[in-house]
Amino acid sequence: MIIEDVLKIINHPKEDEIAKLENDLYNDFRSGRDRNDILILLNSSLDLMRFYGCDILNETRINDIYLVKKIMNRLYEILTKDTYDSNRLKAYHALYGIYLDNEDIDGLYRLNKETRNSDDLMIKNDSIRFLKLYNDAPNNYTFEEFKRHLFG
Repeated sequence: MIIEDVLKIINHPKEDEIAKLENDLYNDFRSGRDRNDILILLNSSLDLMRFYGCDILNETRINDIYLVKKIMNRLYEILTKDTYDSNRLKAYHALYGIYLDNEDIDGLYRLNKETRNSDDLMIKNDSIRFLKLYNDAPNNYTFEEFKRHLFG
């Protein structure tokens, strides 16, 4: 069903209505649509489906610990193996968001340490920026203080 929902959006004849349809789909996920549908998109062989899966993750939060592990494993695969640049960038941002949502500074550090030599210049630059800010931050920062340091 989720694949059909995305196909309806991308094949919609009126380009000016596509953004509204995308927003409606994202709102479905914000309102509690089954998060397993995101995994279906991430596991698709179609580049655009994986793109939508990553993009939806950037707009929603997942609280199911078992599902988030599966999703994160798939995002790491997309980040390191996908041939579509936009998917790798969206996967990086989705992972970054998951770590932020879970207040996991160590996870953010590991992610950025792994991606600091990425072929994707945006990912590489973001990772290097994060690592510099991480190294400049006092060790006793709370998560909120670190977030302000990171985004301030």
